[in-house]
Order: sequence, then C-alpha cells, then structure tokens
Amino acid sequence: MPKKPTGRATEAEQRVVEAVRELRQVHSWSYEELAHRMTDAGCKIHPTGIYKTEKEGRRVTIEELVTYAEVFGTSPESLLQYGGEREPRTLEIWRDLLSAERIMAILRATQAAYDDLIRGVRLEVHRNNELKARVKERLDRSHASQRRELEQTADQMRVDISTPEKLERAIWDWNATPTMLACRDALKRSKR
Repeated sequence: MPKKPTGRATEAEQRVVEAVRELRQVHSWSYEELAHRMTDAGCKIHPTGIYKTEKEGRRVTIEELVTYAEVFGTSPESLLQYGGEREPRTLEIWRDLLSAERIMAILRATQAAYDDLIRGVRLEVHRNNELKARVKERLDRSHASQRRELEQTADQMRVDISTPEKLERAIWDWNATPTMLACRDALKRSKR
C-alpha cells in the first residue's frame, strides 16, 4: 500500500493527482466507478484509495499510474506531464468528445424509442378508426402550420411556392417533420 508523502511530493506526483481528479470529474465518475474500472483493468483499488490520492496526497504506485492511464485513455507520460501549456485545450476538447459520445448515445436511444412508437402507430391506424381520425386531424393541423410557416419564409429559403402544387411539394420536401411523414404514410397505408 502506498505511503502518504511526507510533504515532499514531486511536481510529477502532484500532476498525476491533478490528472486523476480532473479526468475522473470530466468522465463524471464517482470514486466507486473509477475504482470499479481500475479493478476491471487489473489494478485493485478501493474508492477510498482514490479519494486519499486526490484529497490527501496518497502516493500512486507505478501499477496504478499505468492503469489510470489505460482507464482514462491516455499514456502514463501524459499523466506525469499533466498541466502543461497544451493540457487545458486538450482537456477541453477531450471533454467535448466525451460529451458528444454521451449525446450520440442519447440520440440513438431516443431514435430507437421514436421508431418503436411510430411503428406502433402505423400498425394500429389500420385497425382503429378513432385513432385514424385523430392522426388525420393532427396531420391536418401540422400541415396547416407548416404551410403558414413556409408561406412566410419561402423568399428567405429561396423556395418556389408559386403554384399550389409547388407549395404542397415544398411542404413535404422541405418542412415536413418525420412525425408528419409517418402520419401521412400511415394514413396512405390504411386506405389500401
């Protein structure tokens, strides 16, 4: 078990402590989550060990240094040199990347849930006349709203709406939401 430094922590040790603290926070990991990841990577450490490293200056073993680097997706050298002139920008971009990955995961889950819901509507519209009437009403309201919006912004968008056919086509090609399109498709299929 690493000993607590006797007040003579080197600059490199301090940089590792800063790196562990910052990177754990960037990943939004608790002490428990980081300890679990470290253990899974082959370096058993208790959450209090990480806490003591960050708050009390507990020394990091070489095994821990290597495993921290692996878990954080960086190199031991980067942890030892943490806080250099390039680090703030690198850290900012790294945070952006992690945020983008989380957003993409949310988008995928949301898209899958959306697809399931629309699939259910499409299937039920064929069997349920009340639902069919509600979907048609909803589509008509949405379509009218899109028509008004397009009539107001057509010049800015450089969309030709000079004839009713062109206006209708522009609504479906430019302004229709995926939900509008799904409703239209469901109603078309239910007529067959």
